[in-house]
Amino acid sequence: MDAGITVFVPAYNEVANLQGAVEDVLAAVTGLRDYEVIIVDDGSTDGPATSPTALARTRPGVRVIHQPTNLGLRHRLHNGAGGRAHAFFTFVPGDREVSAESIRRILSAVGSADIVVPTTRTLRARPWYRRVLTRGSTAL
Repeated sequence: MDAGITVFVPAYNEVANLQGAVEDVLAAVTGLRDYEVIIVDDGSTDGPATSPTALARTRPGVRVIHQPTNLGLRHRLHNGAGGRAHAFFTFVPGDREVSAESIRRILSAVGSADIVVPTTRTLRARPWYRRVLTRGSTAL
């Protein structure tokens, strides 16, 4: 594996947000020499299954993995990380939860940091178990 980055975009029923999320990632990686974006469509039922495929077809560096049924985030992560081509790896949710500016700041550390652990400032907007996971990850 080289020192480029793989950005994984998990998507389940995100037809309204997915294109914006992918465009945000592509804008953030423009300064990087080597990258790929992997969309894992987890059996979405909210729109045409070709939507992620169309994104991959029209944007260089983007590819899609279709899971026929919803298998959950763990499987999306496994399939996205397992097929990556680069040493650095991150994920950006397909629901466009992460702002374009945050994505740019996170990816700007590629090559200068061993690990970047972003966190959200709006913890109250998340379910209790996600808040616990965030606090535990931050403590680590």
